[in-house]
Amino acid sequence: MKNWSFKSLIFLVGLGFFITSCTDDGTGVTPTVKGPAVTLEAGSGVITTDTSVTVGGQFTVIVKGSKTDFDMATLTVEEAGVKIALDRIDAASNPISLLGTDKTSFTRTIKITAHTNIGEKSYSFVVADANGNRSSKVVKITTVVVTTPVKTLSGILLNQAGPAGTGGLDLDNGAGTSSTAVEAEIRDMGIDLGNPVATNWKQQIAAVNGAEVKYIKKGSNGVPETFSFATVATQEDILALFDKGTAFTKVDGTIKVSDLVAKDDVFIVKKGTKYYLLLTKEIKVTNADNADSYTFDVKL
Repeated sequence: MKNWSFKSLIFLVGLGFFITSCTDDGTGVTPTVKGPAVTLEAGSGVITTDTSVTVGGQFTVIVKGSKTDFDMATLTVEEAGVKIALDRIDAASNPISLLGTDKTSFTRTIKITAHTNIGEKSYSFVVADANGNRSSKVVKITTVVVTTPVKTLSGILLNQAGPAGTGGLDLDNGAGTSSTAVEAEIRDMGIDLGNPVATNWKQQIAAVNGAEVKYIKKGSNGVPETFSFATVATQEDILALFDKGTAFTKVDGTIKVSDLVAKDDVFIVKKGTKYYLLLTKEIKVTNADNADSYTFDVKL
């Protein structure tokens, strides 16, 4: 009797193992059960296959889901296998709950903000049914740098103590202005009245009207030793340089001012959302009057 019971137990365990191995693929989902059917539908302005978009740009898909064996329950939008935050998709939730007739069939248009670093990532549109079976469609999105070529112009900044209406420079067009004109981004600091005319030009510049100006120095603050004004080709290049700039340390009254400006000095200027890169091309020093000046090449 004991032998029979032991053999029966072995038989039942083996039978159970056989049944499990025949009905379970290791994922806990019976192989004969089909997950929802998922497709990406074509349409105006939408994508259905791998594509490229600008960094942080948007793309749109039309996701269609259809019930198979069980009602559908959720639609989840994922990037590289991770659920995307709500501030990057135009949906009230993620996952999106499928209710009412959407459990059987749905079509959703979804706009997504792409990743902000350059490269390729997979975006998945995952539909799960009420039994946890999942099906998905995947597209690969490659992000690329939209760049804006720089404009180059030449501008002359005169001694503030020179002719009336001089002393400031509008970097948008290279035109001279007064040192307090609202169009100006930089100004000359004028003369030192305690010195003779031949040597009284301070030969220093400062920002004006809420602008900020810094030096760009090779080998300093992350600026490479190979840096060249000539190779700066895009506005994005200028923007990337600003945080690497070296701040002015000298003060004239309450104004931060440059050191004595020298030929080939490079400055970077920010005013609002605009950035400018300046190369000091020439410095003209006069001994008998205040017609001293700098000539800058400007990239913007």
